[in-house]
Amino acid sequence: MNKIQNIYDKDFLTEIRHIVDLARQKAYSAINSAMVEAYWQIGKRIVEQEQQGKDRADYGTQLIKSLSEDLTKEYGKGFSVNSLYYFRQFYLAFPEKLPTAWGILTWSHYKRLLSVTNQEARSWYLKEASEQMWSYRTLDRNISSQYYERLLLSQHKDVVESEMKALTAPFEHDKMEFIKNPTVAEFIGLSPNRDFTESELEGAIIDNLQSFLLELGKGFSFVARQKLVRTEKKDYFIDLVFYNYILKSFVLIDLKTTTITHQDVGQMDMYVRMYDEKVRGKDDNPTIGIVLCLETDNDIARYSVLHDNDRLFASKYMLYMPTEEELRTEIERQKEFFRLQHGEKLSGVNMIPYHPTCKAIKNHRFVLEQEGNNVLIVIGLNPSTADETQPDPTMKCVLRIVEANGYDGFVMLNLSSERCTNPKNLSPQLDERMNHTNQLMISKYARKYPTADVLVAFGNNITCKEYLSRNFKYFYDTLGDGRKWLRIGGAKGITSLGHPRHPLYCNVKDALEPFDVSTYIKRLTDAYNVSSL
Repeated sequence: MNKIQNIYDKDFLTEIRHIVDLARQKAYSAINSAMVEAYWQIGKRIVEQEQQGKDRADYGTQLIKSLSEDLTKEYGKGFSVNSLYYFRQFYLAFPEKLPTAWGILTWSHYKRLLSVTNQEARSWYLKEASEQMWSYRTLDRNISSQYYERLLLSQHKDVVESEMKALTAPFEHDKMEFIKNPTVAEFIGLSPNRDFTESELEGAIIDNLQSFLLELGKGFSFVARQKLVRTEKKDYFIDLVFYNYILKSFVLIDLKTTTITHQDVGQMDMYVRMYDEKVRGKDDNPTIGIVLCLETDNDIARYSVLHDNDRLFASKYMLYMPTEEELRTEIERQKEFFRLQHGEKLSGVNMIPYHPTCKAIKNHRFVLEQEGNNVLIVIGLNPSTADETQPDPTMKCVLRIVEANGYDGFVMLNLSSERCTNPKNLSPQLDERMNHTNQLMISKYARKYPTADVLVAFGNNITCKEYLSRNFKYFYDTLGDGRKWLRIGGAKGITSLGHPRHPLYCNVKDALEPFDVSTYIKRLTDAYNVSSL
């Protein structure tokens, strides 16, 4: 201990820390109280303003949209359309002020309470959360596990309560949890304080960012740390986000200090899908996710959603420089892990050569054709970035399907010719001139390959634009029902909504199975009124 450290003892330091913690809590309580009350007041004024309109539904929708635009221009984040709807719902759920809870419960608490439809249950959760000072995570867990209902039904309430306290104990340790909520920072016009959301591993990576980028490979640039992605229900934080300008893809990294679990893989799968929908631009390729863990697991590679997925990866890190023998052994272990994930056919290996002809104009692509003696016609939703020189992730999957099922060529056609990496961003109105060209191409290749099998593989997004369903009926009418219509086989070949799954989201090595296209057309007709389109 040096001379400076000898000036005071641990008790003195503890007292100082207590003073600082108490001051922070007081400061937060004041900010939180003002913020929650402000949101309640905004909700109240929105409801009052809505009641002046003759057509309340339409009027309210336009009011909130316009108000969101104006407030965002002036104050920045925190006033999205979804947020204003929450403020409105907040007032309607709690029409009277709650002075005893203003400074105790956070806005995140109240948002979670709004999901409880039973008014008695919501009031009970409100009372318990404020009196027992539950953290948000404790409240979330109790609502999700129906704690209120289980207490009502139980004859041994003390047992249920003891179990709850034991299970939520880890959530109550972090006294400064509130700082992790970016809503507070947004309310006072600051960016979220990342110092309270970083782990030691993140810090080490950021401190050595240049070396880490070199380890990742070529073309990587740093985007964000603890990247906030907000949904209607919850805020999510992604540990690290990079962008690869060669792949033209965002790369998400989730850091784990333990052996990888199926929950880790599932979480990353959700992050990738979420990022694709909410952040990825129309010119970006699908997002890639990497779980960086202390140890990989062969069962996870073989049986989780990681298996045969070209967008999800797991990688092991080492905290020390291994010996030559350790490194050799570890390389072989990780090669086995990768083989189990992707099967015997590794990416870019054992696929048929890619040399199609491409017919495209501006931002529309009408066909990719690779001639052969046994050609498979593939019907997708819409084209992305693939052309005659470079396949995109979807076309890589198509190549694997073609080869695995004994075909030596393919014709890639789409329900829409518009290039777009996210189908939800397709133009709301069909470009009739381009669609006519697309239909001519369909007719041309139907005549060129009169007996070729047809693979239907476009997923749920056929329902996101009415013209997509209409165009599928055109495909069916043009190609005819005398062909063999197929879908990707296995349990993953059909979506939960009954649509033939997109190649990116199923096991492309599963054998193709017959697809009852006439019954499917009838479903589309009944559900989406295709016949009238």
